[in-house]
Amino acid sequence: MDNTNTLSPPSCVIDFPNNDLNTKDFDWKNKGYKMTSISGYNLTDPVFAAVWDSRNGNEYTFKTDMTSPEFQQEFDNWKTKGWWLQWVDGYEKNGEIMYAAIWENSENPEYFSRHGLSPEQFEETCTEFTAQGFSPVHISGYSTNGTSWFAGIWHKNSGTPTNFNCDLTLDSFEEFNTEMINKGMTLHSLNGWITNDEPKFAGVWTETNENTNKYDIALPAEDFEVTRQEMWKLGFHPVSVCGYTYRDKNFFTVIWRDWEKEN
Repeated sequence: MDNTNTLSPPSCVIDFPNNDLNTKDFDWKNKGYKMTSISGYNLTDPVFAAVWDSRNGNEYTFKTDMTSPEFQQEFDNWKTKGWWLQWVDGYEKNGEIMYAAIWENSENPEYFSRHGLSPEQFEETCTEFTAQGFSPVHISGYSTNGTSWFAGIWHKNSGTPTNFNCDLTLDSFEEFNTEMINKGMTLHSLNGWITNDEPKFAGVWTETNENTNKYDIALPAEDFEVTRQEMWKLGFHPVSVCGYTYRDKNFFTVIWRDWEKEN
């Protein structure tokens, strides 16, 4: 395996069948890339969006289509081996909540993770972890039978101010993001899902000296490749891509980052 880090821009796929993910991941892993985000969507027969990044060559593994007990079992298994949960995504498959996750074998940050939380439980968990000095770094929202649920990862505070919101609509997201930008914060994590036929969004913002990120919260699947090429020309590349299905059409939340300024 070639672990040479050439700092090539991230690569991504969308609408990818589950059965083909391992092959695609094997190809990118052999080029020195690491999967950094994965998202399932499409309700009855989920497909996936994933991003691979060349800047982090740490050993990792991923798994999809896990029920809640299966995910907990995998989490406990990798934890005993010293691996930590880097990403979790919840999605619906035939009326059942499933999970996709990425574990990494590197120096573990101090962290907590939870899944299957109602909105009320999520707020209570955030309050509890905040009191212990932890902040959310990633939030995944998903739903079944008209009810929203959440999974999240919290890291020990590094001293960088963090804010989050997990109850945003298309309109309120823009307003809240502008508020965060005015406070010197940039979008760090973004996720979308559907509850009661309404798109909902969750985001995490962190303080930064320069807000160079761009984002989409409702990018249609048919426009994804054209948009990616346009962003590429501007020097921006996807660092997270999360899909959701709204009225039989697939859409994506995407965070684009300026590759040259980050490298």
